Amino acid sequence: MSGDLSELDGERAEVGDDGGAQQDVAGDVEVVLAELERVLRPAVLLAAEAADELLGAVELHRADVDVVLQHLLLVGHRLELVTQRLQLVRHLHPRRHAAISL
Repeated sequence: MSGDLSELDGERAEVGDDGGAQQDVAGDVEVVLAELERVLRPAVLLAAEAADELLGAVELHRADVDVVLQHLLLVGHRLELVTQRLQLVRHLHPRRHAAISL
């Protein structure tokens, strides 16, 4: 046999220049910390807060419009009920309420 026992088990010495074998972990940490520092700056946080406030204002306006539309829908339903009642009165008493015209 031409090899020792470690080679028979599948373990062989790696010879070559792997591009990712020597990683710069300290450099990666520095990059992450720099990005974290950039994101946590007061200007960035305040900009995000302003955007949240604007979104909140838009949602409040939308809710306000929704309430107005619901109110108009209720008014429309009430008018429909009044009209139906008047038609019923006209139908039950055609001579008395001839002045009511719809």
